[in-house]
Amino acid sequence: MNAMDQIVEAALRRAQVDSEMADSDGEPVFIVGVDGHSAAGKSTLAGKVCERLGGTFVQMDDFYRVIPEEDRAVLTAEQGADLYFDHQRLVNDVLEPLSSHRNARFQAYDWDTNSLGEWRDAPASRFVVLEGVYSCRPELRPILGLTVLVEAGATTRRQRQLARGQSSTVWMDRWQRAEDYYFDQILTGVKFDVTVSGEATADAKVGWKKGQFVFC
Repeated sequence: MNAMDQIVEAALRRAQVDSEMADSDGEPVFIVGVDGHSAAGKSTLAGKVCERLGGTFVQMDDFYRVIPEEDRAVLTAEQGADLYFDHQRLVNDVLEPLSSHRNARFQAYDWDTNSLGEWRDAPASRFVVLEGVYSCRPELRPILGLTVLVEAGATTRRQRQLARGQSSTVWMDRWQRAEDYYFDQILTGVKFDVTVSGEATADAKVGWKKGQFVFC
């Protein structure tokens, strides 16, 4: 069984259990969190899983926090792991509405201008796939039905980062330290429901085009 099939099967199985235990007549929304280091293969895998489930795809990258670059540059690894992404805005604007079977609308972070950019819609769906590093942080786990860790070796991840044009050593070192703190300290002793390899995942990127997520 490949990684995608493994995740889809686990999500469907757990969602069925949730439905059987639900007090209401309607099916509860089931949220899958797909976490892992930068360039581990999360986006490609999570996008395919979401397509198979017929769900709504949400990316942590859209919730990077607007912080003056000079302030971001002096954050410690611990502070970066906590502040790089605005997980509370993610909950308020997207996850809470979707969990209540309501459509969500949010402003995505614009990486070119370090500001909140275009408005995007996240339609209500039975399944939601949340992808990105920090997506399975402790504050979000109570609303996640399934947690997935995508792993890839440091060499593979660095090659993918370079292929994407992420060549700033200073920026990458700072980013890596925050990621390491997250996985080694914040998630120490925390288990994932499913762990898969992202080594063989094609280095595609899921992006936004004309109102929908696409592979590019």
